[in-house]
Amino acid sequence: MIREYRGTGPHYECTASGNVLTIAGSDYDLDVLQTDSQRTIDMVTDDMFIANIIIPPAVYKPVTVDDEEKMALQPVEMGRVTIILWTKSEETADDNDNN
Repeated sequence: MIREYRGTGPHYECTASGNVLTIAGSDYDLDVLQTDSQRTIDMVTDDMFIANIIIPPAVYKPVTVDDEEKMALQPVEMGRVTIILWTKSEETADDNDNN
């Protein structure tokens, strides 16, 4: 998994167990979320970015089933997944309210 960081930190916690990511307490099963093209998932809460998950396109490989060759979806290659973690915000007030 490729990790990138935005801002000076501290950043949100990110862990992986197999192909399931846990970011800020939320689980993301990348095998379920992958599509035939690259997919970006933006995690946002209270109008603040937590992370971006960039999942590479699905990969298919030929398999033989009942003497017939078919294309089988492969699990996400975690080494090709990019996680961008954003700085945690301690601000509780919107600066625009002071105008």
